[in-house]
Amino acid sequence: HGLDPVRARIRDILAEVVKMPQRRA
Repeated sequence: HGLDPVRARIRDILAEVVKMPQRRA
């Protein structure tokens, strides 16, 4: 259905959001 790319995108964004706080700390 083409949900794979969407999942990969969300995973990438989540990884970036999680890395942001870590960088701040």
